[in-house]
Amino acid sequence: MAHALRMAWLNRSFKLGGGRRATFATASSRAKPIKAILVDGTSTFSGAFHQSPPETTPEVSAERFVQDMVSLQRKVPDCTHFCVFWDSNEKLDRREELPSYKAYRDSYEDNFRARREMVQATSRAFGWAPPPLEGHEADDLIFSAIEAIRKKTQNYSVVICSRDKDVYSMVEPAVNVLPGPTSEIEEAIDDVSIQDKFGIAPSLLLDYRALVGDTVDGVPGVPGVGPKRATTLLQLHGSLQGIFECAAGEGGDLGPGMGKSARSKLLEHQEQALKIRALLAPRLVSVPQVKKFHTEFSFPRPSKKWKNEAEQFCKKEGLVTLGDYIKQIE
Repeated sequence: MAHALRMAWLNRSFKLGGGRRATFATASSRAKPIKAILVDGTSTFSGAFHQSPPETTPEVSAERFVQDMVSLQRKVPDCTHFCVFWDSNEKLDRREELPSYKAYRDSYEDNFRARREMVQATSRAFGWAPPPLEGHEADDLIFSAIEAIRKKTQNYSVVICSRDKDVYSMVEPAVNVLPGPTSEIEEAIDDVSIQDKFGIAPSLLLDYRALVGDTVDGVPGVPGVGPKRATTLLQLHGSLQGIFECAAGEGGDLGPGMGKSARSKLLEHQEQALKIRALLAPRLVSVPQVKKFHTEFSFPRPSKKWKNEAEQFCKKEGLVTLGDYIKQIE
């Protein structure tokens, strides 16, 4: 049974940039609504790690992570589910398909690993997180949890907390993204924000990334296709497959600046681009972490038992400041 901290919630709807006002969309008012916060623990921790002094200890990292999670919980009204998902600490399955994929993980230092281990252990001890799923990333579990929610009810809303752009493809009217736990709710990224930023719908972002590539994540793109050209191609042809169908056709107009040479490069890299799109797509998994999502990560008020267990964990791990913080929660 998951546990969570009591909080005073904000209003159900919230303002977005430019004066827009967004309300979590629901398809049905008959079923009890599910309002979930799904956290990409790996990207959230990594962002905090790189913003903290190098001498920061694992204990301080855990304390700050809990404080960030409490801050996040206070941003979503009437939350029913809260869960932190972590990437596998071992080799990712996607690296079997593309060895360069997120190869920077090989250079993680001992301090990073020690702090991550403490934060992961704390999130599990607090009833917020299942163990990482070997070979998979948090994105896969978040995607699978959203699918599990959809199967249960069409009356739902989800806030994904992640600094990773991989989750943007999951955005839809009932699913929004906060770029970090300390971000204000006004900064939530919705489908309109995606359209404004990229010029395409969230459902086409995987196609976009397959064309453009990602040097940070070690993902190759199609030579000669940058962000502007990728957006134009997708606007004109509707999908990655549509672009290649036009490129392969006789006399088809690919778009401005896309002459014979550009057409040739597209076709030359067609197989690569389609493989990259499949590589980047979130993967549906059916495992206990997802199957038990509705029961194990529901959001009850804190109990005396939970506080005692949390305090005992803090005492065992030497988390003195965090233990004092838990005692103050009502």
